[in-house]
Amino acid sequence: MMQEASIVVDMSIQVKKGEKITIGTDFERRMEAEVLASLCNARGAETLIVDLSPYVVPIKTGKYVDPPERFKEMMRSSNVTILVTSQEYSQRFSHKIHYFMTQTAECSVFQVDEKMGTWDYSPEDVEKVMEIGNKILVFMKSAKWVRVTSPKGTDIKFCIEGRDCLPNLPVLPRPVMQAADPIPLWGELNWAPVENLSEGRVVIDGILMRLGSESATSTPVEWSVKNGRITEIKGGDEATEFRRTLESADPNAYIIGELGIGASHKANLGTMQEKGRLGTVHFGVGSNKGVYPGGQNVSKIHGDGSVRDVTISVDGREMLVDGKIVI
Repeated sequence: MMQEASIVVDMSIQVKKGEKITIGTDFERRMEAEVLASLCNARGAETLIVDLSPYVVPIKTGKYVDPPERFKEMMRSSNVTILVTSQEYSQRFSHKIHYFMTQTAECSVFQVDEKMGTWDYSPEDVEKVMEIGNKILVFMKSAKWVRVTSPKGTDIKFCIEGRDCLPNLPVLPRPVMQAADPIPLWGELNWAPVENLSEGRVVIDGILMRLGSESATSTPVEWSVKNGRITEIKGGDEATEFRRTLESADPNAYIIGELGIGASHKANLGTMQEKGRLGTVHFGVGSNKGVYPGGQNVSKIHGDGSVRDVTISVDGREMLVDGKIVI
């Protein structure tokens, strides 16, 4: 576990002597938090661990409970906050952070992927993810239109003209984003598409948000998208759950607010990490303002659905074919 903790502390976060660090954890991931804290202290940081279990546990029943204001105050007064909780919880909390703090190089927030110590992840893997991510960034510079297709039937186009990328790679300068940067397995490039121009069909065959959770689907869920908005949802029980989730929110929850392209060969399929897996694309619905550059949509929710083995064309040029990068 110590080697993978070192990747988090020394490569992704780059903890410095004298920094004040707050680690929020839960009872299931306490050991991971302790290892990270000991390593941060060994680097000369001042580290505190906060047990958020009473706030995290309800997520298992689909109910999100915001952490207390005292914890948010600690985040604002820390150089680094590291969330080592259920990733389902940290992801939900992540998209609320920009409402109560603005991240800077001196005050940043990260969330650590689950099951540290079992990743089979090395510094060489980090370099590989960075190489692929940077290739995608260069290829998509100044892109206008992106088309995504998949073997299950996805065929949708997006306009990202004038929208900068929000890169989420293992090693980037702080702050990475105005949310909790997931590290270190994820490798992800994100855009806020022009809100009223996305058109086509999406067939979700990976993970999907519904009723407070994001987990793998057992059967595909199909979205019809017109003028940037989901107009029809087809599928089995999971499609019904997804539809009810949007209905429980607000009209802007139906808007496609994010296009995310995976770049990591180590992110695990069937988990929330899948959104950063090379060969997948995920589509975010709902809020994108304040987190994704140029995003204009405001909603009570933000959630994702992923598509596997994608082919991606950028302004008519192929970048991925059947999940494999070809640039």
